Amino acid sequence: MCAVPCRLQPILHGVRLAPKSNVRWAGRHVLSPLTTRSSQGIRRLVPVLLLGFVGFAGRQPKSQSAPGALAILEHAAGQYSNLKSYRITCRQSFSSGHSTNPPPTTMTAIKAPGGRYRFEGNDGHVPAIQVSNGKFVWYYHPTENAYTRQLATGKGPVLPEVLGPDDGAIEGAVDLVKSLAWYSGHFKSAMRVPDESLTLGGRRLSCYVIVLTNRHRKIPGPYPFTDNIWIEKGSFKIRKIVESYITTLNQPGSPPVTYPATRVSIFPQVQLNQPIPDSAFHFTPPPTAHLVPAFHQYHLQPSPRPKPAAIYGLILKSFSGSQVALSQFRGHAILIDLWATWCAPCYEAFPELESICHQTRGTGLAIVSVDQSDIAKDAQVYIEKMHYPWQNLHDDGEIERVFGGKAVPRTILITDKGEIVFDEVSPTEQQLRAAIARLGPPYAAALARK
Repeated sequence: MCAVPCRLQPILHGVRLAPKSNVRWAGRHVLSPLTTRSSQGIRRLVPVLLLGFVGFAGRQPKSQSAPGALAILEHAAGQYSNLKSYRITCRQSFSSGHSTNPPPTTMTAIKAPGGRYRFEGNDGHVPAIQVSNGKFVWYYHPTENAYTRQLATGKGPVLPEVLGPDDGAIEGAVDLVKSLAWYSGHFKSAMRVPDESLTLGGRRLSCYVIVLTNRHRKIPGPYPFTDNIWIEKGSFKIRKIVESYITTLNQPGSPPVTYPATRVSIFPQVQLNQPIPDSAFHFTPPPTAHLVPAFHQYHLQPSPRPKPAAIYGLILKSFSGSQVALSQFRGHAILIDLWATWCAPCYEAFPELESICHQTRGTGLAIVSVDQSDIAKDAQVYIEKMHYPWQNLHDDGEIERVFGGKAVPRTILITDKGEIVFDEVSPTEQQLRAAIARLGPPYAAALARK
């Protein structure tokens, strides 16, 4: 069953801020304050991959929807998928209504066949670098003034599960192409406004200007946003993105404070599927840097395997403020979906969860989503707006106390005996369905029905 009779009440183009003290997104953890840009608590912004919060319309579209707007966007973003080689430089700045803003960042992403790549992330100081010539991988951490040298595995850039400050800088460069390709396939419509020219590297570029808002998305997120995208005519390369949204400042002992924010990303160098010289994949360490066998690894506490008594003793909050104990689902298998309003992979997985909810309606499976958002009201409003057929509850830290800390989206599957049989971050549809089917023949039969 759905947690409440089916038909009840249920993240942006990415992560803008963090719940509590840690940034958690799509299976990778970013330790705070290691990646905090300011002592006042503004969280590190994950590059373009992660989108908007209650957005304000930076510059308002003046034209009506043009039939070619979505086609232009799809053509531009689509060419960033399945690239064989590329060299892209991105300069990024962030401004907000808060008194302290992070310094501008520069990211460089270079990749070529043969397992060769170079990723650099510079937050205004010395860049962190990970480079491979196909045989060896060098990783330079400027904060430690040290580097490692290891045999290449052919798996591409490797980042630890828990990101330190230098890893966070590299992550932005690693995800750069993916973040641009993301614009393909996620929108049902777009707005085209008058063309403009950009001057980059001394060249004047004529560009289409496409505007995207939350209403243009195939799966709208909890918060509005406005993205303005400049696409070079002829080459269809993305040259500039201006994101406007509302971000949140969290301080211990104080309620969340929201204020408008803008992020500007400029791409002065974009080479797609062109030859990359071997010199791009050479690494020369700084004169004072020292070679180390490995860097310090940050770790999360291992997730405990709670006993049934602890699971059924877990008490969460409904939007009305009433307490809801998991013990009310005793005797039923329980699927707990952990999410947050700032997490795009979270809400993008909801349609599939809705399908599972309807298919398993007669099996007794209880499905509950638990938001770990800063503002519980925003999560509840989104669930009700989308009419998702399960109950949503709010977590103020009890989930981590009982199940341990991990990233979101996270799915926990519990048998009718109170035993955890599945606990995964960002599970695929196939993984989740297989785990539910293993609960027993009635579940497998229900999922097999269309």
